[in-house]
Amino acid sequence: MQLRLKKIIAVGIALMIALKLFTFGIHFPLTDRARGDAFQYIFIANHFSDYPSDILGYAGDRTVGFPLFEYLIRQFLGLFTSINVAMSEAHFVLWIQIICTTMLIIHLVTAWYFSAWARTVNLVKSDNGVLLLFVFLASYPAMIGLTTTPLTDTLATDLILCATILLDSSLKTNKKYRALLFSVTAGLIFGFSILVRPGSIIALAVAFAIIVLITFFIGSRKTNLIFASILACVAILMPFVHNCTGKFSTVCLQNPHTFESTLSAQVGLKGTRTLWSKVPVNKDPEGIPTLPDDTMVKNYYRRCHLTAIVGLQESSLTGCLLSRPLALPAYVVKKWMGLFDHFRFTPYLDLKTPLWILWLSRAYDVLAWIGLALIFITPFKATRRLSGFSSDGFSISNITPVLLFAYSLIMLAQHTLLHVEERYGFPLIPVCAVALIAYCEAVARQKQSIDWRKTIPLGLYCLFVAALFIIQTIIWDHTVFY
Repeated sequence: MQLRLKKIIAVGIALMIALKLFTFGIHFPLTDRARGDAFQYIFIANHFSDYPSDILGYAGDRTVGFPLFEYLIRQFLGLFTSINVAMSEAHFVLWIQIICTTMLIIHLVTAWYFSAWARTVNLVKSDNGVLLLFVFLASYPAMIGLTTTPLTDTLATDLILCATILLDSSLKTNKKYRALLFSVTAGLIFGFSILVRPGSIIALAVAFAIIVLITFFIGSRKTNLIFASILACVAILMPFVHNCTGKFSTVCLQNPHTFESTLSAQVGLKGTRTLWSKVPVNKDPEGIPTLPDDTMVKNYYRRCHLTAIVGLQESSLTGCLLSRPLALPAYVVKKWMGLFDHFRFTPYLDLKTPLWILWLSRAYDVLAWIGLALIFITPFKATRRLSGFSSDGFSISNITPVLLFAYSLIMLAQHTLLHVEERYGFPLIPVCAVALIAYCEAVARQKQSIDWRKTIPLGLYCLFVAALFIIQTIIWDHTVFY
């Protein structure tokens, strides 16, 4: 089959699934889509005036990124309608629909370019692998679901992927000014992604520190492009850090009381499903209705009342976890499963997600979960295959995949410690998909030259982790609050 025909089929399949899911979600009333965090973003964006100082001087309970994204869409819409701050209900609904449609388009385009980029950096080695990666990411049910409600998670992940691709382009072009333009643009997008999803700032900072150390180690002359990207990222953040610091008297991007790390860690000791629509918030002492997991509750949640993250006492998260070392692997695996447990279409549809979407999502989630398991089964081989490492050592072409994988795995570590909502696992999905396809390609390439009996342990491992995930999520499906 010709490559062009394969591309048409792949795009057709991806669009068919994505549009089916998107139209399902977009037809829910706004009361099911613009609630909680989503409503706060809309509220902030709706109160931005036409004066730039109103935006540049912003500091509040949320970062400015997503409200700014929504505001710009409102301004664009205003070119064609009489929409304004005191908009009618019809204009308000139209505004939300266009925000969601824009996020869907960005996601589909990003999935296409990321899949193509994965081939150029040797993460995926075949045209078929590229197309499979595109279909998987473009039609991932949970990521499509988060484009039907004005929440940040799908957009933030797409921004990280776009910035990574641009940074890679800047390192590979031989034209000085184009390289600088790509590098600065990548840095601005990285910075904007932090303003959209501030929880990624630590992971990005550490990931950049890792690739800077690598470039120093290999003596690359293009280290200055990475620094240009970092400076651009810092530049877009600084005005809002200044605003927030001045308002709340501490270095911040948003109101420090919006996120309480100790409270989040305490909730994370109880379970991995947060069900905002299932029960009244006041049923949970922490104010976050979390489905209890028996193992986690018995070993950690009931015993530990956290007052700190780091320490040796059981009142600290590290001390609490280390006090029951035999239960720690189960805790970690369950927390990781929670990041892939997309049991509802959006966070506001706990009670309205049909079974067909639940099991479609679970099929995608199992594959992504296997990808994560494959990353950890053989670290050296995985790193060699997925980052393009060769006996000649690292080159500048290997840096951006390292950045992306480091960022994703640091996000994984971060959410292992804190409370889990399934949308927090979105940064892991692209690298897990790449890992899964890379392993499948490796087996397919070697099928004529290896003893198939050598693949049996790998196959059994994949079946085991898939069965473990399915069994655990079904148990959670049938768990009730107490």
